[in-house]
Amino acid sequence: MTKKILIIQTAFIGDALLSIPLLRNLRQNNPDSEIAYLCRIGMGDFLSRLGFTNRVIELDKAQYKNFSEIKKNLQSEKWDWIICPHESMRSIFLSHGLSAPRKTSYKNVFTSFTFNERIERPLDLPEALRTLALLQNSQPELKLAFDKYREKADHQRVINFEMTKEMMNEFGLKRPSHQNIIRVFKQIPPEFSMEISHFTDLRADRKNPGRASEKVQKILSQSADRKIFVIAPGSVWETKMWIREYVREVCEELSLKHFVILIGGPNERELCSDLAKNLKNIYNAAGETSLWESAELLACSDQVLTNDSGTMHLASLSSANVLSVFGPTSLEQGYRPWNNEARTIESTIYCRPCGRHGAQRCPLGNHACMKLVSPEQVLDLLREGVEPRANPKRNPSH
Repeated sequence: MTKKILIIQTAFIGDALLSIPLLRNLRQNNPDSEIAYLCRIGMGDFLSRLGFTNRVIELDKAQYKNFSEIKKNLQSEKWDWIICPHESMRSIFLSHGLSAPRKTSYKNVFTSFTFNERIERPLDLPEALRTLALLQNSQPELKLAFDKYREKADHQRVINFEMTKEMMNEFGLKRPSHQNIIRVFKQIPPEFSMEISHFTDLRADRKNPGRASEKVQKILSQSADRKIFVIAPGSVWETKMWIREYVREVCEELSLKHFVILIGGPNERELCSDLAKNLKNIYNAAGETSLWESAELLACSDQVLTNDSGTMHLASLSSANVLSVFGPTSLEQGYRPWNNEARTIESTIYCRPCGRHGAQRCPLGNHACMKLVSPEQVLDLLREGVEPRANPKRNPSH
């Protein structure tokens, strides 16, 4: 008899993408099982196309009626195993109402009445491995693989610069010397990877993107053989967005020699239009491309610039060369780009992190964590992969 497995992960796109190692492992070790995935609305088509699930169910979290209908439908089915990586009370409540001989989630005070298999969440590991840890009772060898991963270390570079008295006063700093940190991450073992063959194949032959969708091929055809930079300036959280004027400066500089593609959701269309205004060699694809098509554009890029956002994780499907600017969030929280070609840049200012996800407004009112990462620093890092080093790093401009 076919085993039925349900995964409940209704968080944002980045969280769903970071569950890919779990999905891949689950499919490989349960080839004949029926795997269903409950996700946030708008992600169903993308997750279905990955090929790891038999069925994807979309939940509209803004509609209680939709939640009730989905819960009722799920209750009518007989499940053998329910896995819930999402720690929200809504997901726990939903899981509580479903019957299954095996119900797995993380160990905390809220899950004790719902799940009969509770795993200690390994907070010292990146989120992709924390999610995969939910399978460790079925595969004890995962614990050994996690320990082996822990033995390695990330590599760091430091940018030192001096600030004016005005900047020190604005940001509440007592010393004029400041540092930003560039991090290059330890390699991800293949069995833990987020890479998807469609996107890695596309990346391997990105100068001839015949495997890409028609819309993506049409956008790429406008590059005129220039280097392609993809920039994703948006985020669900306002404070996680790098300074708009800085992004504009980067767009102006890159578009002089290269082709720039701006990507994002429909609600970021206006932002990207503003960034592209009066510039040549730049294309605003925000709101025009699906998640799948956006991932194809990332795969065909020479360099990618993102915030700590879902696009950062979308780039991991092809291991695109991505540079991510971290502000209110911290890499120590576990949400590193799960990508062997990723780098991050972040300020060492004392007030970071100010929250788990960021916020809509800076608590101190100065957004220093983002302002201290200058356009010059970012441009220098972006150029490293495509042309000889430009001028030495300069101080942040304000």
